[in-house]
Amino acid sequence: MDGIRIEAEGARRYVLGNTYPLKDALRRVGAHWDGERKAWWIGARKVGEIKALLQQAPAPQASERAAPGLDATVAGRATYKGRTYYLAGRVDRGRTHWDDGVQAVTTRDGAKVMLYFRDGSKSFWAPRDAVSVLKQYRRPTTIQSLRDYSERAKTHGTDDCSCRCHDEPNAGAPGSTLYDGCDRCGCEAC
Repeated sequence: MDGIRIEAEGARRYVLGNTYPLKDALRRVGAHWDGERKAWWIGARKVGEIKALLQQAPAPQASERAAPGLDATVAGRATYKGRTYYLAGRVDRGRTHWDDGVQAVTTRDGAKVMLYFRDGSKSFWAPRDAVSVLKQYRRPTTIQSLRDYSERAKTHGTDDCSCRCHDEPNAGAPGSTLYDGCDRCGCEAC
């Protein structure tokens, strides 16, 4: 297993590194926890068992967790350390689905918020005071629906339609609101 090493100190052999995923297996092999050193230890005769355990153990999990993907509920857009992410969201159920709202996912004490990568591949916790919220959504939405919306906004062209609805400020501009259909011209894009 990468990142885990065995270090000799007197009669003890300390298992160092990210051993948390292996704690139950280490306990079964006979390892003991040293609270002062914050490491597992075992006698010199059991080193072979520990090495065998490390050979068959799965790779440790990264500090970033897998996100639910493109179906992840989003509460808004935020920046953290100069990069843009989505705020992880939790749906607040209303009396009907029209009344549903969305809240950002936070720790119990509110000190951290969960952020998603823009492609939905990973999620991680970030300190709330280091995160700058750019936009909050009032209604639940997903990463996939935001991607679809962005594609519609990119492909929306106002040159082929001559109705006055396109003269409205920001009509079809990136980041502007798109409408489901125009009652004046019937075009799908406005």
